[in-house]
Amino acid sequence: MGYANEKGKWIKIPQLGTVILGNYVEIGACISIDRGALDDTIINNGVIIDN
Repeated sequence: MGYANEKGKWIKIPQLGTVILGNYVEIGACISIDRGALDDTIINNGVIIDN
């Protein structure tokens, strides 16, 4: 679940997006990637994520 601010109050909303990984993506240990609440989370080609 994610959170959105509605009239000054935080409410829980479902995270309906997906995670899209491009080509040649490297994801290191202990990395967390959240899917988007409304839109997709996109990791483009050639991205390296490490702790």
